[in-house]
Amino acid sequence: GPPALIEMFRAIPSTCSAAFFVVQHGPAWMLETFSLTLERDTGFKFCLAKEGMVPLRGQAYLSPGDKHLYVYSGAARLGLSDNPPENFVRPAADPLFRSASLFFGRYCIGVILTGMGRDGAKGVAHVKAGGGLVFVQDPDTAAACSMPKTAIATGSADKVLSLSQMSDTITAEVHRLSTELDLKLRN
Repeated sequence: GPPALIEMFRAIPSTCSAAFFVVQHGPAWMLETFSLTLERDTGFKFCLAKEGMVPLRGQAYLSPGDKHLYVYSGAARLGLSDNPPENFVRPAADPLFRSASLFFGRYCIGVILTGMGRDGAKGVAHVKAGGGLVFVQDPDTAAACSMPKTAIATGSADKVLSLSQMSDTITAEVHRLSTELDLKLRN
């Protein structure tokens, strides 16, 4: 939910060497306003994702209302889709997780925070199968525990964390993966 995202992004340094993709369930008007709220309240650069955008490190891209967000498989570009709702919602996290895991592979980190329903559970299984990492908010600390519980039930969670632990864990893993990727590219 919005308070969880704000708390998490407040604690992630804006210099964090990753692009962040965010799916928040809600109508288009709310998500347009929410991207501005996230940027104002976190100090992190947020924008509504647009078709063909090239994601940049240190920025976050919020799926617009009534569109699924995905990463094109052949290029580091964002796409938007009118495909039918998944898990009864559009935007849904599962299409994003599937596409991100295909493109980024072991450099993908999937995160499930508080939420109602099952969205994200199938997607994090794709992230895990692609060699990526999966972090899930501890259901006991979530305002709505069904999304974290269903993600954990897939067996894909590498870590189950309180919201207060999530930012530091993400930041540390992004730093580790970024350093590994930079070394790999130099050799």
